[in-house]
Formats: sequence, C-alpha cells, structure tokens
Amino acid sequence: MQLKKGAKIAILPRAGPSNGPYSAQYLATLRQGLQLNKSDVNIAGIYAVSGSCPTALLGCIGEEEKLCNIWLNLTPKDIVGDEKEELDHFIQFLSGNWKTKIQRILTTKERKAYISVIRRLKNGHVFSNLHLAQLIRERCGPYLDRIFSPEAAVIKIGTVDYLTGQQIIFSNRIPEHKELIHIGVAASMGVVPLFNSFTIDRPKELKLANKTHPKFNSLLLVDGGYRASLLLEEAIREPVDYDIIVIIDINGLNYRPLESEKYNLVSRIEWVQSIASTTNDRLQLSLKERIDEGIAIRNKLVSLGKLSDNLQEIDELIGRMNHGRLRLFDKHAPEVVMVSGSGRNVQFDFTNFTQADIAQIMRYGHNDALKALKRLGLSTEGLPLIRPA
Repeated sequence: MQLKKGAKIAILPRAGPSNGPYSAQYLATLRQGLQLNKSDVNIAGIYAVSGSCPTALLGCIGEEEKLCNIWLNLTPKDIVGDEKEELDHFIQFLSGNWKTKIQRILTTKERKAYISVIRRLKNGHVFSNLHLAQLIRERCGPYLDRIFSPEAAVIKIGTVDYLTGQQIIFSNRIPEHKELIHIGVAASMGVVPLFNSFTIDRPKELKLANKTHPKFNSLLLVDGGYRASLLLEEAIREPVDYDIIVIIDINGLNYRPLESEKYNLVSRIEWVQSIASTTNDRLQLSLKERIDEGIAIRNKLVSLGKLSDNLQEIDELIGRMNHGRLRLFDKHAPEVVMVSGSGRNVQFDFTNFTQADIAQIMRYGHNDALKALKRLGLSTEGLPLIRPA
C-alpha cells in the first residue's frame, strides 16, 4: 500500500495495560520513520481508551520519546502507591495460623495499613486512583498548553458514566476539558473493582454530556473499555476525513490463551474484560465494512443521478441513506490498517512489573512499526533494529 501525498492518519490504540507502552513506542518509531523519509503524511488524530490514553496525550504534540522514557522509568508504586504492598501484607496476615497471629500484637504501621485496606474494600475498590491521576498531572501538566493548542493533533479519550452507561469523551478541541484532561485519562483506566471512580459535577456546563442521571447532576466515571475499547466510530465521524485509520493492538484483536500461572485478581479482571472488549471491537470492525459498502453505494447513486431522468427518486434514496437508519451523512470511508502482533499473548500486571517487562513490550511496538513502514512503502534505513536497546 502506498501513502498518497499529504495523507491524514488517525491512530487508534486499543485499551489494555500492555497497549500503553506498546502504542507509545509504536508511534515514536512510526513518526521517526516518516521524518526520515521526509514524508508529508500527517498524524492528525489519536483516539485512545484506558491504558493507551497517555499515547494520545503526548503523542498529539509529537512527544512520544518523552512518553517512552516515562514508561521505561515507571514503577508499580507510581500507579498504586504503597497500596499493593499493604494489600499483600494484609492477605498474608489473613492466611496461615490465626492463633499465632492473634497472640502477636500488631505494630502501629500494620494497624494503619490493614485499616486502610479494609476501608478501601468496604468502599468497593482495591486501590485509590489518586496516585495515577497525580502521575498523569505531573508528567503532562507542563505540556497542557501545547496539547490544547490548534497545532496539536485531535485527541479523544473514552470513559463511561457508571450512572447512565453512556460513553463520555474528553477532547483537546474542547477548552472546558483542559483542566480535567488528567482526570479523564485516569478515569479511562478505572477498572472496576480495582480502582474507585472519579466524580465530575455539572458535566453539561463542561460539555461532557447532554444528559445525566435523573437524581444526580454528576458523572461517575469508570474504565472506557466497558463501552468501547476502540474508538472507531469517533474516528469515522471526525470532520478531518482521515485517509487511513491505524488500529494498534499488541494481541491483534484475538482471544488470548489463558495463562494459568498468572491466575490472580488483576489477571482475572483483565482477562474477562479482554473477552468482552475484543468481541465488541470485532463487531465494530464488521460495522465499519458495512458503512464503507453503504457509502460506496450512495456515491454510485450520486453518479447515476446525474445521468438519470428519475433524479428526484434517487435524491430521496440518497437522503434516506444519509439521514435514515444508516446515518451516512457524517461518516467517512478511510482505509483501515490493522497493526498488531497477532501471534503474541502479552499480559501486563500494572501492580507487579519490572523495567524489563516494559522494555520487552516496547520492543514489540518498535518491531511492528518497522513492519508497518515497509507496508506503507517507506524505508526503515536509519532506524535501529532493536529499541529500546
């Protein structure tokens, strides 16, 4: 496939913890390859959900290298603080010989830690989302003006309102979202019951929602992957009218084999959510094919109408296709390019990982970006074979 001159690309990294570092390195390598080829192709939009949201935040201003460095230096403590350690100690305390444990007097530190765990569990979550929100605010805050500038690529970040089930989109094209964007990113990663939910009051004034729950003028935001882990329809309807949509998913929209050795709370939640989101996203891709066919038929009718004596009837058909159930008036038909490592089975426990785990995932992203550049007819000369080294 050859890129046309000045082509506009939309990047759609799927949800999932492993797609965070994977999409960051993929986009960094892709952009570097485009620059080395002196290509005028424009990465014009990034649509992200859950773990891949940081790629949208810094990728929209071309700061993928900065993001890759953040990922490489990230630790579980940056995401969940000391709460994972508290939870592990609490579980250890509950197991074993109760008689011995009761006889031993708990230290003040132990009592505080156990009370903290019990309080969180009683409130319906395992970890606080404040550590994650603070991390995003600190790392992206210095770039906020650039992210919301007209020069930045379009970004949209998907979350879900727990109270109504509606999809909530944060965008850098809406000024009211500027001071809330770090909340939107953290909320989009809010897997239930691992994290608590963010509350946003007066969402109508903030241009986040047209309706709210009848009893509350608020949103209670949870992981965007529960509604859609792939914002394909958002990209199709974008007025930018993209030429190519690049879908990034390390597992290739495949149902991954279950790894029994990683059978714990985090892996179980990630696994069942992966099943649901993969099923939904496969349906979205199927719907995209139907939309493309509908647009092709409509365009053919437009051409025939110029040669037909039944112009009124053809116009009525076109109007029905545009504004009826098909609703084609605001949809476009860009080419979809699937980018993934379909033969892999990559899981990423964000509460228990090492720098080596992150580096391996990023190497997958780099390798797949090299393959994508070749598919686009571009040279990979000058790009490293292994990255990060």
